[in-house]
Amino acid sequence: MKQLFTIILACFALAAQGKPNVILISADTLRADALGCYGQRLDLTPNLDLLAAENIRAEYCVATCHWTKPTHCSMFTGSYPSRHGCGPVDSLASVNYTMAEILKDHGYATGASVGGTNVSSEWNMHQGFDFWVEADLAPFKPDLYKVRQEAYKWIKAHKEKPFFFFVHTFEPHACYNAPEPWFEMYCEPEYAGPVKLGYPKEDFNESWRKDNKVFVGETVTRDPNPTLDDIEYLRGRYYGEVKFVDSFLIGGMVQFLKEERLWENTLLIFVSDHGENFGERNLFDHHQHLHAELTNVPLIIKLPGEREPATIQEAVSQTDILPTVLDVLGIRSSLEFDGVSIIRPLPKERIVLTETIYYKGATSRRWKALHHHPKDIWSFYNLLDDPSENNPMNDCPNAEQLKMAIQHYAFRNPSKWNSEIEAREPDEISEGMLQRLRDMGYISN
Repeated sequence: MKQLFTIILACFALAAQGKPNVILISADTLRADALGCYGQRLDLTPNLDLLAAENIRAEYCVATCHWTKPTHCSMFTGSYPSRHGCGPVDSLASVNYTMAEILKDHGYATGASVGGTNVSSEWNMHQGFDFWVEADLAPFKPDLYKVRQEAYKWIKAHKEKPFFFFVHTFEPHACYNAPEPWFEMYCEPEYAGPVKLGYPKEDFNESWRKDNKVFVGETVTRDPNPTLDDIEYLRGRYYGEVKFVDSFLIGGMVQFLKEERLWENTLLIFVSDHGENFGERNLFDHHQHLHAELTNVPLIIKLPGEREPATIQEAVSQTDILPTVLDVLGIRSSLEFDGVSIIRPLPKERIVLTETIYYKGATSRRWKALHHHPKDIWSFYNLLDDPSENNPMNDCPNAEQLKMAIQHYAFRNPSKWNSEIEAREPDEISEGMLQRLRDMGYISN
């Protein structure tokens, strides 16, 4: 509490001094437990771990969905997907007032360098940005080189006035193809199994996933239960991507901002959109459910100026990012957000939500409920005793409160997803985007 009070005072002082810059960095498909500051034993993320140790780390940040597009729209709008309306195949509705628009209206230059596909102007994700560039590379080829280059170039050109810059990379998204020396840095050297993902041909379509089975190049592992060696090889490739993000993007960005004398006066936020399955629940990738491996994501906040390190113990959400940014900058807004500023004290056992088309979830730091609403099936978990959510409870003492949180929000904000998905026709999406979505396994032919 004392730490957060000190942070609040520091933010008020900053607001009086001038406008800090804002940088939001999103690494796609990054599980919280891949970071050392969230319990990873391998030394994958020394730069992120140092950033967390010296600044603010949210112990338990919950993704609003398990897909890229809805979660990023939650970051931009402070709203859950049911409210901002951006489902898996829909664009962000222009009626939403985004972070870029708000900051632009308060004198900020706004720019973004992104990986493309699900974070693309095709889906109106660029709303409010003066500058928006997409790496738009072939599926699964590392995008960080172009993403970082474009970010550095734009920031250098706009550093004389307050700016907001958004960075998105698809690393460590499948197929986990980090460049050398990170490619197989954490893989067993003697592994010779079928899961040798790569680029056997230019047409890499359907080489990764189908029906939740592992696809590898032109070889299909049809067994839905790959060996432990197969899974560990996949995980090792993923860890190489995580190390690539930490070394090249985070380490590089921190050094760049210090060299440009921008570090002290920059609010920097690092987050991920969702996690990834590695055999949990007999699944790979990041579809089908709202359990911990997909919804627990890292959230690290570096405030401008002098600050004391702090750890936020209560549950937080990606919807909290926009209200927190506005609070730090001293910008008052009459908008109604689903999130709140997390630099201020949070209610004990605060409940946040997560959702997808057929499931909704409510979670505090200790308890979690999942509701499969087509069949009206509820499951409850004690997160302190069962953080991996493998053992549903027969009797949850907080069941009614969790149910009420889901039902109350659903009543006030009827989901727009189903009707919009049914109404969306393929010919409304460009052929180039359709092909990229096929290549990445999001849609079939």
